[in-house]
Amino acid sequence: MKGAGILLAIAAVLFILALAMFDVAVVIALGGTVSAALIVAFIGLGVMAIVGFIGYRQLPKVPLERTRSRLTNDVRALKEQAT
Repeated sequence: MKGAGILLAIAAVLFILALAMFDVAVVIALGGTVSAALIVAFIGLGVMAIVGFIGYRQLPKVPLERTRSRLTNDVRALKEQAT
């Protein structure tokens, strides 16, 4: 379990590095100017914003039913012990 987490973290870091290298390659291919770098950066930000918004919308808006009932029981038990 721990080994899998370490390997996934390494893969995530390598993915970020590869994405940065890809962005640099695109900027160089577009002429290596500041405007080309800004265009690539804004496109990346746009894609990130869209993916983040879609991910946020997929989050559950209400906690899971089992979790809510368990928390309610825990609060009730704490109130009984406090009185």
